[in-house]
Amino acid sequence: MAWRNVGRFYLAAGRSVNCWVSWNAPGDQGPQWIMAHAARGQEPTKLAVSGHAKKLDYGIGWVRSDGSSGWDHDSIYYTYWVKVTNEGTRGVTFSLEGGGV
Repeated sequence: MAWRNVGRFYLAAGRSVNCWVSWNAPGDQGPQWIMAHAARGQEPTKLAVSGHAKKLDYGIGWVRSDGSSGWDHDSIYYTYWVKVTNEGTRGVTFSLEGGGV
């Protein structure tokens, strides 16, 4: 499943930002490739992506009076992360796009 135009970001030249994409719980879309897509009309630029990650998390946790703790496994969700670096010489507006591997 491919997807486009997620978010609208501005990134100065030489700077990086961590971006994330998620879907409704449980949000597990399998492996996803995330790219930065410069908006039309921008100066020529190179947006590099690195640090792809898939984070497991839970919406509900619990703590008992004896000090033990854990997670409600029915509240599981996943978030997909990527670091975007503007390797160009000017600031740029971009969105995210990607799809399953």
